Amino acid sequence: MPDYSDKSVEANQLRKSGDFKAATKIYQELWGLDENKFTAAGLLHCLRKQQKFDEALELSTVAFQKFPDFDWCRNECIWTNISAKLYNLPENIDTLSVVNITNSILEMKPEIIPYNFAVFKVIKTAKKNRDWLIMNDWLIKIDSEKLKNESEIKGNWTDKELWFYYKAVGLIAIGDFEEGVEFINRVKDQFRSKSKFFDRLSAKAQIAQQNFESGEKIYEKLTRNDRVDWWILHEYGKLLIKNDKSIAGFKMLLRAAAAPGPLINKISLISDLAQEFEKQNKTEEALYHFQLVKLIREENGWFVSDELIKRTENLKEDSENIVLPKRLKDIFKLCKNTWRELGIIKEPNNSRKILNSKMLNGFVKLGDSTKPFCFIKSGKESFFCSKSELPKPISDGQLVKFQLIQAFDKKKNKDSVKATNISLLKE
Repeated sequence: MPDYSDKSVEANQLRKSGDFKAATKIYQELWGLDENKFTAAGLLHCLRKQQKFDEALELSTVAFQKFPDFDWCRNECIWTNISAKLYNLPENIDTLSVVNITNSILEMKPEIIPYNFAVFKVIKTAKKNRDWLIMNDWLIKIDSEKLKNESEIKGNWTDKELWFYYKAVGLIAIGDFEEGVEFINRVKDQFRSKSKFFDRLSAKAQIAQQNFESGEKIYEKLTRNDRVDWWILHEYGKLLIKNDKSIAGFKMLLRAAAAPGPLINKISLISDLAQEFEKQNKTEEALYHFQLVKLIREENGWFVSDELIKRTENLKEDSENIVLPKRLKDIFKLCKNTWRELGIIKEPNNSRKILNSKMLNGFVKLGDSTKPFCFIKSGKESFFCSKSELPKPISDGQLVKFQLIQAFDKKKNKDSVKATNISLLKE
C-alpha cells in the first residue's frame, strides 16, 4: 500500500496536471491522516479551482490559523476568500458590503497582486454605485507607480490606465472641475489608446462649468471619424439639442443609432430619437421608435411605463393606417429603414459579414470575471464573444441566441469566428 509520501506526490502531480477532482480525493484522505501545511495548500487550491467555496472557506479558516507563516498556504487562503466572496458579485450589491468583504481580506495581509485586485473591486463597485467619496478614498490605497501598464489582451484596460482614469472621474464627480481638467491634461498623453475617455471627461467638466463651447469642441473632435462609439455620439447629440442646435443634434442621434453596439444598450438613445421625431411631427417614425423601446423592454422583462404606453397609443390614434409589427426584429428593421432613408446607414463592412442567417442557440460560459471575453457553448462547439456584447443582466449558463461574424484569432494567428447580435432566449 502506498505510503503517505507517495500519495502526497501523486496528489501534487494530479493538481499540477489540472485533474483537481482526483487530486482533491487524495488530499482529503491525506488531511484526515495528518493536517500539514502542504496538504492544506494543495487541497485549498483544488477546491478553489472547482469552485467548491463552502468547503474551501471552512478549510481556509483552519489553515490560516494553523499556518500563518507558510506563504503558499496563506496565499491560497487569500485567493479562496477573494474567489468565493469577490468574484461574480450581485449586480445590485451596495458599496459598503464590498468594503466590509475587502477589509476582511486585507486583514490577511495579501501580496500586491491579490491586494490590488481586492481594492479595485471596491473602487469599481463605488464607481458603479456613484459613491464618489468612497471611490476616492480607496484609490489612494493603491500605489499607482507600481501598477502594470500592460494587459493580457490587446486593447483591454491596464491597471495603471484604470487607476488614472478613475482618479480623473473622482475629481470631476465631486465637483473639482479645474483640478480634474488639469490632472487629465497632465496624464492623458501617457495613455494615448484611451485618450477618448479622458477627453470625454474634460468635455463633461467644461459643460458642468457652463463652458458649453469648449465642451462642444472636444466632442466635435471626438466624433470626426466614422469609427466612433455610439454612446459618445449619443452624448454629443443630446448636448447639441440642449444648446438649441437641434438639427445637428438629431443627426448625431441618428449616427449613434446606426453605429455598432448592442441594441439593448441603446434603449435610452432610441427613446430620445422617438421624441425628436415627435417634435418634428413625423408621427410614423416616432411611433416606430417608441414601439421599438416598448418591445425591447417587454422582451427583457423590464417595466414599461404608463407614459410610454400612452404616448404610443396617442400616436396610433393619429396614424390609423399604420400597422405596428409586434416582433422586435420587424420593428427594428423599420427603424433601420428610416435611418437608411435619412442617409445615415452606409454599406456594411464585408469583414463583419454575418455568416449565419438563422440564429444559433447556446449557453453562456462567463469564465473569469476579470476578463472582457467569454464563450457561448452551442452543441459541441464553443464560440468566442466579447462580454460587452452580452445583454444585461446575464448569468453563467444562461440560454441565448446569437449569430456569427468573421474574426481573426491573434493568439493562434488564423481566421476565426465570434458571436454577435446576442440576445436572451427564454428556456
